Amino acid sequence: MIIRNGTKKTFDPTALAMYQVRGPRANAVKIEEVPLAVIKTHFWYLFLRKEIFLQVAAALNSGDSFVVVAPKATYVWHGLGSFDFQEDAATAVAKHVGQTSSSQEVTEGTEPAHFWSAIGGKGAYCTSESLKKTKRTEQEAYRLRLYKISFTGGKGNPTV
Repeated sequence: MIIRNGTKKTFDPTALAMYQVRGPRANAVKIEEVPLAVIKTHFWYLFLRKEIFLQVAAALNSGDSFVVVAPKATYVWHGLGSFDFQEDAATAVAKHVGQTSSSQEVTEGTEPAHFWSAIGGKGAYCTSESLKKTKRTEQEAYRLRLYKISFTGGKGNPTV
């Protein structure tokens, strides 16, 4: 399921759009359009002024995959910590929401200049060493663990 912002009447297929692909496992992937514009309101004396700032790069996250639909190209951006099933889902989504029949796959850290220019310039985004872990499979990320907790002694101090 793809969740888009706005209504059918306000949807503009030629506008820049970004979709975040995330989820805990392959059968529970969520594809949601990311809001790209931030409206800042300034009060100058008695006049109200609103400015719209596009923060496209700030929406990226090293732990997920994204589909960027620009007017002339469609990009599939994979964070270094994204799961294989997220990458597969992002590639499939790009075929449905993209302006062109093909999309260009981009990995975090190897972005070409035309990718950054398509989204309005390079900027800071959510990243950390824990998000940039090496590629993991679903089984490695969610390894089953079993714990037994008992309250012996009657003082409420659990022992594992």
